[in-house]
Amino acid sequence: MTVLATSGTRPLSLLGVLITAQAGWVAALLLPLLIWPPGWTLPLDTVSGLAMISTVLGLGVTAAVTRTVWDARLLLYVSLTVFNVGALLAHLFDPAAQMVPRYFTDAQLAQAGYYLIVCLAAWTLGTVLTALLIPQTAAAASPYQQQRLRLVGLAFLLLGTVPALLELGEAVQAVRSGGYMALYQQDVTVGAANWRAVAGGFFVPGMLFLLGSGTLRRRGQWGVALAMLLYVSARIALGHRSSALMPLIALAYLWHHTIRPLPARLTATVGAVVFVVLLPAVAILRQASGIVNLSPDALVETFLNLQSPLLGTLFETGGTIMTTAYTLDFIPGSREFGQGVSYATSLWTILPSIGGLNPALAGEGLYAAWLVRSVDPGVASLGGGYGFSPMAEAYANFGLVGGVAGFLAVSLLVQGLMTRFGGRHNAVHVVLMAVTLSAVLLWARGESASYVRPIVWFVLLPALYVLLRPRDHVA
Repeated sequence: MTVLATSGTRPLSLLGVLITAQAGWVAALLLPLLIWPPGWTLPLDTVSGLAMISTVLGLGVTAAVTRTVWDARLLLYVSLTVFNVGALLAHLFDPAAQMVPRYFTDAQLAQAGYYLIVCLAAWTLGTVLTALLIPQTAAAASPYQQQRLRLVGLAFLLLGTVPALLELGEAVQAVRSGGYMALYQQDVTVGAANWRAVAGGFFVPGMLFLLGSGTLRRRGQWGVALAMLLYVSARIALGHRSSALMPLIALAYLWHHTIRPLPARLTATVGAVVFVVLLPAVAILRQASGIVNLSPDALVETFLNLQSPLLGTLFETGGTIMTTAYTLDFIPGSREFGQGVSYATSLWTILPSIGGLNPALAGEGLYAAWLVRSVDPGVASLGGGYGFSPMAEAYANFGLVGGVAGFLAVSLLVQGLMTRFGGRHNAVHVVLMAVTLSAVLLWARGESASYVRPIVWFVLLPALYVLLRPRDHVA
């Protein structure tokens, strides 16, 4: 019996079952929010169990659609899950441990967790709907398009390599002198004064465009990969984790689809080592005077003394649930519902902030900045923060039920693009998805205003240049 078509589309019967099942699951989760009074919630242990059930269902449904680990939709779903309900999953196995570093009642965490579970179920529904409604192209990239990928990569590297290295060197000096937190205690620059950080952002996309162009020989491919690994290693040595691993995941995605498939066993082993060993070790080491200052003996001792690293990593990464709990507590009250304003103003970030503060940051500014100012002005004054969440942003704009609907709309938009340009046999599409992953995997703990610019600058504008051909090149 044929299960899947060779073009990558799924038979209607399979998608029909998945849509029906996922829509029913979303409706069942959403019903209590519609009929019960504000403030209603389930016990925290029950919500943790629901988080596990919903996560398993979501992974199963998404995997049935994508049929590979190396699909942008599945990777983004994992990121959204780990950052937003990871603490709930860990709580299921260690209910006595503190879920988050700040005080919340069980009811607050349960209410925030339940809302996040419904949003993630809605996201999975968007996965199935876009797979049904939006076709993928099976056409391979033309030599002309591959050359344009190369040109984009070289242009990005010309613009971003030196600024990225300067930023990296400055960060190393800061960590050497003041530890990890010194990175967040430097003067904030905006407008033209921030040119190095803005230009340096082209470095990683440039490497991905060049590597995925198909125009490099084997030595060139390994050279680009080695340069990326050195860059990621330097970021990890500074104490960065998520922002360092996102380019690594994008590199692996690109390598798997354009150069050589990565064995499943190797992928699972490396993923387990990173999640269970590397991430918790870096979290401990960066609390010292800076990883770059530590001796080899101190590094070995830290790795050997790790305790419950898997649950510890889930508790820490899942701490993003705090941002949703705070947002549900503060809005409405300290701030009114945005009615979609944050999504509209995020479009201002497409423009470079040459003359000063970007209009998207005016007024109360980003939700993440507003939240840390409201919760802990001391941390805000040091340049720290708690991040935010795309689900919290949806609630902050539209409320509980409206937030779920809004997040479903965001899911359809984001995954619609991922589905349309998710062709694994087209180098252009693979490169665009790799660059997208390098930018948006951290969206799981952010908001739209922080990710509109990289998507437009590094993905959409290059896509127009690569895919739209002059008339004399059209057959």
